[in-house]
Amino acid sequence: MSFPLRDVPGAALQTMRQWTAVEKVALGAFLFWAACGLAFAPFRVLPQHAFQWGLPPFIDTFVHACLTWGDVVLIVLAAMNAHLAAVRQWGRADAVRWGAAVIIISGVLETVGTLTGYPFGTYTYTDGFGPRIFGVLPMTIPLAWLIVMTSFLMLVRQCLPFIHGTLEAAIVAALATIFDFILEPFAVYIKQYWLWAPPGAWPASLSSSGADVGIALPGTYLPIPITNYVSWWVIAYLLAVCFAPTTAMRWGEVEVRPALLISGMLAIFIVTRLAHGI
Repeated sequence: MSFPLRDVPGAALQTMRQWTAVEKVALGAFLFWAACGLAFAPFRVLPQHAFQWGLPPFIDTFVHACLTWGDVVLIVLAAMNAHLAAVRQWGRADAVRWGAAVIIISGVLETVGTLTGYPFGTYTYTDGFGPRIFGVLPMTIPLAWLIVMTSFLMLVRQCLPFIHGTLEAAIVAALATIFDFILEPFAVYIKQYWLWAPPGAWPASLSSSGADVGIALPGTYLPIPITNYVSWWVIAYLLAVCFAPTTAMRWGEVEVRPALLISGMLAIFIVTRLAHGI
C-alpha cells in the first residue's frame, strides 16, 4: 500500500494511535534522548566537564553518567524501536528471525575483523562504546547494525515497494554505507569508540588505547581505509538479499520510526562533527 505525500502525516497519526503503550514510550524515550544529545552536540561538552559546573554531587554524578553513556543509551533505545517497528510490520516471528540474523552475523564479522583485520581493515574497539563481549566487541555494535539495516530496509520498501529484491538490497547497502561514511569520523576522531591502525599492524596486539602500534589517537587523523566501506556495502547487501523478510510482505501502513531513528542519529553525528570542525 502506498500513500500520497499529502496524506502521510494523517496516516502516520492514525497508525500511531494503534501502537501499544510500550511502543509509544520507547519512541518518546528515543526522541527525548536524541534531543538531549543534539542540544549538547554544538558545545563540545565532555563527561569530565560535569564536575566543573558546581552542581550538587548527585547531579554531577548523574550528568557525568549521561555524558559517558549517552550514545550507548541512544543505540539501545534506537534498536528497541527498530525491532518494535519490525514486529508491527512483519510479525514477531519474522522480526525475530531477521534481528537474530543481523545481530549474529554482524557480531561475528565485527569480532573477526577486530581480531584479524579482515574484512574491514585493521582496527580495535575501545571501552567507550559500552561493555565489550568477551573483552572484544562492544554490545552496541550488532545493535547498531540492526538499527541501520532495519530502518533502511523499511524506508526503501516504503518509497520503492515494487522493486526487485536484488535491487532493493543494493539500495539498502548503499544507504547503510553512506550512513557509516558519516558516522566514522564522529566515532573515530571525536569519540574514539574504535581506532584504526596503520596497514600491517597486528590487531591482536592492540591495546584499548592503541598507543602500542601508533593507532590514531585524539588529535590525529589516520585515514579510514576504503576496505571498510566496501565491506559495509557487501555485508549489508548480503544481509538484505539473504535474510530480509519476503518481498511479498510489503508496506501495509505508514511507519514513522525508521525515518525518525536515522534522521535523529545523523543529526547528532553531523552537528557534532561541525562543532569539532571535522
